[in-house]
Amino acid sequence: MSNKQFTSEDFKAMKKALKLTNKDIANIIGTGETNVKIQTAPGKPLSTWAKAFCWTFEKMKQLESEKMKIHISGGEKKWQTFQNTLLPFTDLNRIFKSNSNF
Repeated sequence: MSNKQFTSEDFKAMKKALKLTNKDIANIIGTGETNVKIQTAPGKPLSTWAKAFCWTFEKMKQLESEKMKIHISGGEKKWQTFQNTLLPFTDLNRIFKSNSNF
């Protein structure tokens, strides 16, 4: 991941996506809810712990995206294998003629 400069907007988006409140985060890091609000206020640089939250969230999204790409490409590969190995040996006309539902 690049050296992205996380902002309070990134932090707010992360909270929304994970359905977290300032109180939840305060409990996680062991501070007060007001402290979380002050340290993540718009227009101010984020504290180190808030940047770490954002970085972890972005990394989690990136890994999930890569996992989906692998899953999708794996599915395509299986379908291509099926097409190349089984379908050429299947007499589709016989299947369709013998089954009146088609």
